[in-house]
Amino acid sequence: KAASFIKANAPGPFYLNIAFVSPHVPIAPAPEFKQSSEAGAYGDYVVMLDHCVGRVLDALNQAGVADNTLVIFTSDNGAILHKE
Repeated sequence: KAASFIKANAPGPFYLNIAFVSPHVPIAPAPEFKQSSEAGAYGDYVVMLDHCVGRVLDALNQAGVADNTLVIFTSDNGAILHKE
C-alpha cells in the first residue's frame, strides 16, 4: 500500500508514516520469510522488515523522488528478548 501511495502522490509533496510492529511481538514472519536467516524466527522477522523497507525505498526511486525525499527510520527502545 505504501508503494501505491508513493506512486499516486509523486512528484508532489506528501507525508507517509509507516509504523511497523517490528521488533515487537508477535514475531510472525510471513511464510515466504521463514527460515530465511540463521537467527530463528526473530531473524526471519528482521529479514522481512528489511525487505519491506526496501520496497518503500524502491518505490521512491521508481517515482523519481528519492533524491528529494527525507526518510527517517527509527525505533523505540526495542523489544523484550524472547528465547525460542
